[in-house]
Amino acid sequence: MPTWFATNQAVSPGLLSFPRADALSFVELSEISPVRASNPTIRRANHSERGTVMTVPSEECGTCGRRVVERGDKLVIEAALDRDGNELATRFLEALEAGRDVDKDRYADVLLRLEDFAATGALDVPRELNQLDHELWEVKAGDVRLPFYYLEDDACANVRLTHGFVKKSQRAPRKQIDLGIAIIREDRKR
Repeated sequence: MPTWFATNQAVSPGLLSFPRADALSFVELSEISPVRASNPTIRRANHSERGTVMTVPSEECGTCGRRVVERGDKLVIEAALDRDGNELATRFLEALEAGRDVDKDRYADVLLRLEDFAATGALDVPRELNQLDHELWEVKAGDVRLPFYYLEDDACANVRLTHGFVKKSQRAPRKQIDLGIAIIREDRKR
């Protein structure tokens, strides 16, 4: 069975938890095909400047049925549901993953931020977490924004992502803030 070398540590393909990407991700991946064949749940996102980020696709929460985007030592991050039961954050991330090269770079940046956020409950650069409204926050990854809210006393998760967008102006558009607040209201009803 092949072994990957990531951030100077051997990682067995059977393991689904990888070391944190502090050293800017996984670099030598010549064994990707056999590993994917033996474990089809492993995905990768290439970043033109940072190498390859390995991820495990999100899973469904056994308690509430929402998509778990990232699970770490400090936080569990899920996708919130809108009034139609859609997970706009998951759709946004899937669109980045399937998009052009610049979108794939954005996707890799987002994965690194979410992994750090879930592992530590904070981000290395405090400006990458921003409060947009009373209970609406955002994770910043370059020009990508992922609005979210914190949950209190929830059995499944600590954080729920409402949606995502690519920021094109200095300030977060009011439309995006209003959408995040509306999703919070709808998600809490479920």
